Amino acid sequence: MFADPGQGDVMDQILKNDAENLVRQVISTNPGLIGWSKHCRAEMLKDHLIANDLLNVLRSGKIRRRGQIQGETNDFIYRIETAKIAVVFKFVEFVRGNDSDLGIKLITCWRKSPG
Repeated sequence: MFADPGQGDVMDQILKNDAENLVRQVISTNPGLIGWSKHCRAEMLKDHLIANDLLNVLRSGKIRRRGQIQGETNDFIYRIETAKIAVVFKFVEFVRGNDSDLGIKLITCWRKSPG
């Protein structure tokens, strides 16, 4: 079960380079801790993207600017992108009993327009 960190949580303001490293760490050590929102799944269908497309963005993409607070939910979100695809995500805490691990929730994605 994912638990969203509250505003002011230690995960709120991770620097972009640290965020890239954390994303890659989650993918390499706990790929099962990556979740997709309903909106993200709908956008994947719309843009003819598959899960591996998004995982490849997480593996090799760049976060070009510091994360920001999303107005509607107060979540701290990041955008990671390659030349062709962009993914917006947030870090979440995955709680199992007394243990917790860092996870990623993909919020939305899109295929970039050529040019």
